[in-house]
Amino acid sequence: MKSTCSAHHAESPAVRIYYMTQAKIAPPTFLIFTNQKEPLHFSYQRFLENQLRAKFDYVGTPVRFIQRLRKREKRSGGEGGRDE
Repeated sequence: MKSTCSAHHAESPAVRIYYMTQAKIAPPTFLIFTNQKEPLHFSYQRFLENQLRAKFDYVGTPVRFIQRLRKREKRSGGEGGRDE
């Protein structure tokens, strides 16, 4: 069983959702920033939709998701890498 699970993870690494923000109101549209270009699995997207519907009472309203690949800025070398 353990080898089956590890083989599955080797084929498709876990998606990491960095953050989600609401982009539009009508219909509610959410931008999801992740670590991969491949779309979220339909069951995971349905899970997110159901959680949003329960939390914010989106009854009878279509909920849309737009997935984006998070772009990482290159850090400059030097002390700490932060601009002050």
